[in-house]
Amino acid sequence: MKKQQMEADYQKATLAAYEDFDQVPWNMSHHFPLLRDGEYWRAMRKTIDYAAAGCPDAKGARRCQEVEFPSFRELSENKLPRWDGTAAMP
Repeated sequence: MKKQQMEADYQKATLAAYEDFDQVPWNMSHHFPLLRDGEYWRAMRKTIDYAAAGCPDAKGARRCQEVEFPSFRELSENKLPRWDGTAAMP
C-alpha cells in the first residue's frame, strides 16, 4: 500500500468512526512504527494531526468537533461511551 493511500484510508476511517458510528473509539496504532522505513508511523502521525484539527474538509471546515485521545486504560475502564453495535460496520 502506498503512503498516500494509507493516509487517505486512515483519515476516511477516522471520519467514519466519528460521523457514522457516533464517535466510536478507533485504534489505528496497530502497525510497527518503523515498518516500511517509517511510512506507517508517518501516516498515523498525519492522521492524529488531522483528527486534532477537527477532520477538516477540503475547504478547511471542521467535521469532527469533539475529538478525544484517551489512553487504553481510559477505554478499558469504560470512561468513554462505547459503540453499541447498532450501526453497520464500514
